[in-house]
Amino acid sequence: MGQLRKKIGLKISSIISNWLLIIFFALLAASVQYMIFLKKITEDVVNYSQYSVYFFVVVSVAMLIAFYVKFTINIPISLYEKGIFMKRKKASIMYNEIATYYFTPASNNKMKSLIIEKMNEDKFIFEVSYVGEDFVDMFQKDYIATFTDETVEKIKHGYEVGFGIMSGRQQTVFKVFNTKGMAKKLEFADQFFICKDGLKYDDQLYKWTNIRAGYDIQTGNIEIVDTTDNQMILNTYFTYVEKGEFPFNIIDILIDEVKSLKEKSVEYKSLISNEDIKEENKNEDASQDTYNSSELQS
Repeated sequence: MGQLRKKIGLKISSIISNWLLIIFFALLAASVQYMIFLKKITEDVVNYSQYSVYFFVVVSVAMLIAFYVKFTINIPISLYEKGIFMKRKKASIMYNEIATYYFTPASNNKMKSLIIEKMNEDKFIFEVSYVGEDFVDMFQKDYIATFTDETVEKIKHGYEVGFGIMSGRQQTVFKVFNTKGMAKKLEFADQFFICKDGLKYDDQLYKWTNIRAGYDIQTGNIEIVDTTDNQMILNTYFTYVEKGEFPFNIIDILIDEVKSLKEKSVEYKSLISNEDIKEENKNEDASQDTYNSSELQS
């Protein structure tokens, strides 16, 4: 699975300390009850001692229930360079098994949860409040590093790769009623395609030479503009787009490559033009020398 990126779950020290506290209060209750049973406590404090036993038992049971709930909620998750492993579920998600992934939004355009779908249609939900935003950032960076080159090559060879986008209505619904059932059943209302010649969206093809892409790393806001008429093609947040940052990373690469080829073409034309001028100057000089020579002979 490669290098370990992050480990999530209860620490051993936390588990041990919780069990020690539970055992401590249980032993207190048992020892006081034992002293009452042997009549080593005077009659005037027996009732108070019995109440203390009840109190210690209640505290011990409450701590046991709290620990059980905490243990159930805190699922051990290990994020690796090439996949994710969930120890208690005995389940793994290798990046080459992922069919897609997407996010459900919170009210402030931030991520509430990350949903990963495997090729066998198994879906896993990771709450960002539990795994942390750094978990999502590392996951996306490793996924991008793993599949960008392969996807770009496919596109250059004629493949079209599509990515879903949430509609405004879907965004509103998820911000208000964001349940795990809804997250697993999400079907994107819209879609754009990345192809060799450009970006296809809303039945229009926007060529790479005419596109400017902007991404705000702080807010996650994404803008794609048609430079021919300054028309806004896409204005959204990566939270609402299938595979988040991944498609926009590909768009940046393709735009940069086209611009680089265009610049090289201009440089080449300029070089050819300069060579032609030099050749013309040489021809003119040769003609002038010939003329001068003939004048001298006459």
